[in-house]
Amino acid sequence: YRIVLETMNEGAAIIGSDGTVLFCNARLSLMLKTPLEKVLGASMARFVTQEDTRSFEALLNQSLVEPQQMELTLEDGAGDFVPARVSTSPLLLEDSTTICMIVTDITEQKLAKQALRLSEERFRALVEGAQDLIFMKDRHLTYTHVNPAMARIFGLDASEIIGRKDEDLYGEATGKHIKQVGLRVLEGESIEEEYTASIKGVQV
Repeated sequence: YRIVLETMNEGAAIIGSDGTVLFCNARLSLMLKTPLEKVLGASMARFVTQEDTRSFEALLNQSLVEPQQMELTLEDGAGDFVPARVSTSPLLLEDSTTICMIVTDITEQKLAKQALRLSEERFRALVEGAQDLIFMKDRHLTYTHVNPAMARIFGLDASEIIGRKDEDLYGEATGKHIKQVGLRVLEGESIEEEYTASIKGVQV
């Protein structure tokens, strides 16, 4: 078991009910940028940011009873912050209940999520600000999203278009044509065409 803990990619520790580190693997020591001998015997709370101190204390108390999982921000020996996922479970050791703790550095996951969120915000800004009519439909060809330009041309709020089908917006004849185009797209075609439709009595 020691070999497993020492060679795993995640940080691992056994801590007492008061948070004292009784065992720490090399990965956790590296993650905390603190020599192993300085981690052992120290309180794990020392490496938790002040903002997460109360959450960590609650985690310790609950971990003595049943497994827990929580995201915390750790502060390493160099003063850098490390976002981490902490998984704990109670461990009976020498007639006393201790806590087995597995710590996973989720810095890369956090950065990836942040990059994805920024990308989504940029694309949303482009779609929402475009003068072209941009929309999304589900597999049943029901509108699930429309941009402001499309809402304006119909004189409706976007929420009044979502949930409708083409026949509801364009009428039976034009709606049928657009439906056929949509069905072809669902089969994998990429379609570009010119078509005139009547919208609020105006040929567009």
